[in-house]
Amino acid sequence: QMRWGRWAVLVGLRHDWVKAGTDSENLSVAGSATHTPQKDEATTWRAGLVYLFDNGLAPYANYATSFDPVLGTDFNGAPFKPTKGKQYEVGVKYQPNGMKSFVQASLFDITQTNVKTADPDPTHPWASVQTGEVRSRGVEFEGSVNVTDNLAVLASYTRLNTKNTRSNTAEGKWPFGVPRQMASAWIDYSVAQGMLEGLGAGAGVRYVGSSFGNADNSLKVPGYTVIDAALRYDLRRLD
Repeated sequence: QMRWGRWAVLVGLRHDWVKAGTDSENLSVAGSATHTPQKDEATTWRAGLVYLFDNGLAPYANYATSFDPVLGTDFNGAPFKPTKGKQYEVGVKYQPNGMKSFVQASLFDITQTNVKTADPDPTHPWASVQTGEVRSRGVEFEGSVNVTDNLAVLASYTRLNTKNTRSNTAEGKWPFGVPRQMASAWIDYSVAQGMLEGLGAGAGVRYVGSSFGNADNSLKVPGYTVIDAALRYDLRRLD
C-alpha cells in the first residue's frame, strides 16, 4: 500500500497450490474403485486506487482476479479445472471528519468462467462439463452511523443482475439460488455507565429477495425475512 499526496494505491499478488483427489467406485462391479488425483495452482492479483478529499469523500476503483478449485470429475474421469473470476468495481466512500460514521456506494461487474453445466450428452444424465460462464453486475450500499456514543445503526442493500452468459442448458437464464436483492439493518445499544455498565443489546432484520429454484427458471422461490436479536454483557465489568 502506497500514498502520494491525496492518492492511495493498493496492489497484491498471490499464488495458491491445491492438492486433492476423487475416489469413485461402481458398486455393481467388484474392484472398480479408482482414485483420480487433482493438482491445481494459479496466480491471482488485485489493484486499487483511491483519491482522498479533505472532507472525507474517497472515490475509488479496483480490479481483482480469483480462482476456486472445483472438486470431482467429468463423465470420462478427468478432474475439473478451477473456476476463474475477474472483478471490476468503482464507488465512493465517505467518512465524515470527527464522526464514527461510514457510508459506501459501489458498482461492480464480476465474470466467472469454467462453471459446471449439465453434460449435453443424453447418455450422461448426471455428469457435468465446464463450459459455463456467469456474469454478475450490481450496485451495493452500506453504512454505519454512531448516532450517540451508545447507539449505532448499520445497514446495507445489494441489487444484482446475474445471468448465465454461457451454458449448455440455461444460457441467458438466471443462476438458481441467487437472489435479485438483499438488505439488512441492525441497531446496537451499549450501556456505558452506571450499574448496568457493560450491558448491550441489539436487534435487526435481514431480507433476501426471490430467486429461482432450478436452472431453467421455471420454479420461483419467494423471498424471506429474518429477525435477529442479541443480548450481551462484558464480564470484565464485574471486576
